[in-house]
Amino acid sequence: FWQQFRACCGKPLLVFLDRLCIAQHDMALKEQGIRGLGSFLEKSQNLTILWSGRYFSRLWCLYELASYLKNEKLQKRHIQI
Repeated sequence: FWQQFRACCGKPLLVFLDRLCIAQHDMALKEQGIRGLGSFLEKSQNLTILWSGRYFSRLWCLYELASYLKNEKLQKRHIQI
């Protein structure tokens, strides 16, 4: 819904919410989603972290942040916490 609404108001903005876009109910699907994070983050210019005290207790959150920071080709990368 958000993507369609944003497209009507101007330039489309693509948003990936890992908690919603990666299956939480099935471990096999969750693993596939986590393996795909690197490709998605490689094309991202911004990363917004919705911080909680448990953020780094989930290994895949640490992987997500490391994958985003790893790509040195993009100089203009931003992280919001």
